[in-house]
Amino acid sequence: MQSIILLAFALLFPLQTAETPKEEITIEIVNAEKIDFLFSIDLKERRKQILVRSDKAIKSLRLVDGENKKRSFNVTGSNLVILPLSDFKAGQEHIVEVKFLRHESTVLAKVNVPKDYPIHIN
Repeated sequence: MQSIILLAFALLFPLQTAETPKEEITIEIVNAEKIDFLFSIDLKERRKQILVRSDKAIKSLRLVDGENKKRSFNVTGSNLVILPLSDFKAGQEHIVEVKFLRHESTVLAKVNVPKDYPIHIN
């Protein structure tokens, strides 16, 4: 009888375990004050993507990781670039450099990926 009562309590009131808060990816546009048009870099955590949106057509996008390895993307004419999180390495700060077709400015953004962040696509 006592085991049935204990089982009932265990099912009704499961043990509460304290979860440590997961560190988040942070994105900071370094030279935001120099941008005079609509531009954003957003994390879509559920889709495991980083979206780069712009009012001005993008000419090129370069991704520099913490080991100073550079990856360039030819995205000429695009207003939206989708970067999968698998392009980023955990535990590193990345720099995203965006240049535009008919605009002289260059946008720099820091993307900081925590060491324990699950970036692999399941």
